[in-house]
Amino acid sequence: MFKALILQAQHNLSDARMEFMIRDRLSWMRFLDFDLGAPRPDENTIRLFRNKLTETGALKRVMKAFDWQLQKKGYTPMSGQIVDASLVPAPKQRNTEDEESLALTQPQPKYHAQHQRSFDR
Repeated sequence: MFKALILQAQHNLSDARMEFMIRDRLSWMRFLDFDLGAPRPDENTIRLFRNKLTETGALKRVMKAFDWQLQKKGYTPMSGQIVDASLVPAPKQRNTEDEESLALTQPQPKYHAQHQRSFDR
């Protein structure tokens, strides 16, 4: 169950979403040592387990020990997300003169009022 709390914290999941992910992902079931047909914890079990550890102060101690083990192996535990917002050049569309004149001379499609959408509602 401790592994489940680690996954839940790393992926920032609610208890209900954690229950779903355990049932949905075979890789998570393997990591958590659950057999395919065996019962798996529901959201209440996950919540109660976490609450018990929190009440006794064990969760903070165990997580601190887990972080220490990661750091000892060279990993730096962090939370948050990295968002790549780099700009990359995109190819420009180049139409030939014939394609340009054809696009300008063709009639534009007509839409009926029932198909138009208004964003000013």
